[in-house]
Amino acid sequence: MRVKKFYGSTLAEAVERVKQEMGPEAIILQTRRVRPPGLLAWVRRRSMVEVTAAVAGEPAAAAPADAVAARPPAPAGVGGSPRGDRPEPPGADPFAALAKTALSEAPHTSHRASDGERSTQVPQIAADVQQVKEMVAAIWRQVQATREVLEDPVPPLYPEDLDPIYRALVQSEVEPSLARCVTDALLENGEGKGEGLLRQEALGMLERLLGPGRPIELNGRCRVVALVGPTGAGKTTTLAKLAAHYALGMRKKVALITLDTFRVGAIEQLRAYAEIAGLPNYVAGNPEEMVAILDRLRDRDLVLVDTAGRNARDEMRMSELNAFWTARRPDEVHLVLSVTTRYSDALEVIERHRNTGFDRLLFTKLDETVRHGLLLNLSVVAQRPISYVTTGQNVPEDIAAARAGDLAKLIL
Repeated sequence: MRVKKFYGSTLAEAVERVKQEMGPEAIILQTRRVRPPGLLAWVRRRSMVEVTAAVAGEPAAAAPADAVAARPPAPAGVGGSPRGDRPEPPGADPFAALAKTALSEAPHTSHRASDGERSTQVPQIAADVQQVKEMVAAIWRQVQATREVLEDPVPPLYPEDLDPIYRALVQSEVEPSLARCVTDALLENGEGKGEGLLRQEALGMLERLLGPGRPIELNGRCRVVALVGPTGAGKTTTLAKLAAHYALGMRKKVALITLDTFRVGAIEQLRAYAEIAGLPNYVAGNPEEMVAILDRLRDRDLVLVDTAGRNARDEMRMSELNAFWTARRPDEVHLVLSVTTRYSDALEVIERHRNTGFDRLLFTKLDETVRHGLLLNLSVVAQRPISYVTTGQNVPEDIAAARAGDLAKLIL
């Protein structure tokens, strides 16, 4: 038996190469996804399909001319037919060549078999052919199952009108368990409604899960609002957008305080924003300084507090931040998270920031991804409303108060 591996971008391409080299009698032993062999691994980034195939015997030697001349013509579809080495056409019996191979490999005797011997050989040959057929059929079923998994990683779980909704949620990186909860709820009362109506009901369910947005609430007295979150989430830029919105857009008296004395250039960055908007800006290096500054700003409508980005695993830095809140707790604490953060990392950030008492979520960088399921995942896990979302670096344009309806459409 001759065994060889073939490669292709798709399963069909690899199988076609098997047919071209080994013929229709080849048996496929295994299929799998692999990195391209050799130097192709440096050129191709995508994986390839590897097919291991086998064919019985070795290539036959050319027959003598007189033997060829004496050989009777073979029926169409069997070796030696006018079609030569061309592969079997679609619809041909895939077991014809296998039967021929099994017959050619039957035990040979040194003498002409008698009628009694032939009568005992025929049932055994038929049994061997049947066994080969069953083996090939089993391998083919496995190949088909493997191809379906490779081409369709999310098998259908729901009826035809509901499955697209479930798939859209999963593709948006809504946690599968949450996506199933939504789709199961639709399934209970969705018989005969059609995909369009079910989609509208799905949007309504997402809106209820997200809850109404809760932007900053000004109530006639000085409102102190702090932004907390990990490094790189975009707190300082977001704070500048909020300051410009309320000071320039709504004509409110706004002041800025930064507690970020750790990051290089953080103070200068916020000072530059403050100067452009004509707003007072203060730096507090410890809780006592922050309290003193807040006491002087009681006539302001809004005081925005910028904090240093904290590694959620750094307990010492987190305790330093909590010391500020012990001295004077803000009226609102917004946890700022980038929507491009991995779900597992975002969960850890939420758990380690619970001591800060954050009461709202603020998501940044919605323009940097097309998968917005994290908005729903974290809103459900944290049980906190979303206050704002940002969609770019422009100050103050790229920020908007969260609206559940708009976010639901973005997710679905």
